[in-house]
Amino acid sequence: MIDTLKSVSTIVITWLGIVLTVFFAYYTFKFQLRTSTTKDQLYKAYLPMFKMLEPYLYKDVEEIGIDNLEKLISDVQTLCYEHYELVEPQIISYIIRIKENLQQPDFDRTLANEQYKRICAKVDFEFERCRKRLNLPTRGPYYRLNHKHYENKLVFSYNFFLIVWKGIAFIIISGILAIPLSTVLANILKFWLTKWPN
Repeated sequence: MIDTLKSVSTIVITWLGIVLTVFFAYYTFKFQLRTSTTKDQLYKAYLPMFKMLEPYLYKDVEEIGIDNLEKLISDVQTLCYEHYELVEPQIISYIIRIKENLQQPDFDRTLANEQYKRICAKVDFEFERCRKRLNLPTRGPYYRLNHKHYENKLVFSYNFFLIVWKGIAFIIISGILAIPLSTVLANILKFWLTKWPN
């Protein structure tokens, strides 16, 4: 009976070792593949795209100028088509829509502003996502606020909150702790005054 249990446990341990080895090999391969793809996305698509867009990131069509915007969108589209498999399909879709809008004789500036800001937001998001996955430094809230890299007032408020939340938390916690502390100090002072009168 003991020999049977030993042989069964040996077989179970052997198979468990094989399964764990295959499992870890599969996930290591998958991780390396994902890292490789993310590097390609960053260096072949999103970094060049972001460099093109950064001087005009989240700006209005009036600030950029229609001719500059058309050239910028064409350059980004060319880059997207060169590395089509690496680019988020939404970016390509937004580019097609804004190009169609810009080619209309009665082109809609409000819609173009909205479409362009969507492109900026998506490229910005994908660029930062790739950098985070590769453990590269990302642009913090100070950088975003200093360079006006925010889509709207809500995003601006969020980035501003990221900067000041520690100070606000310190003030709130200090206020919460100050009330009981002042009560304790008042009681100690009262005790001292009653215990040792002048």
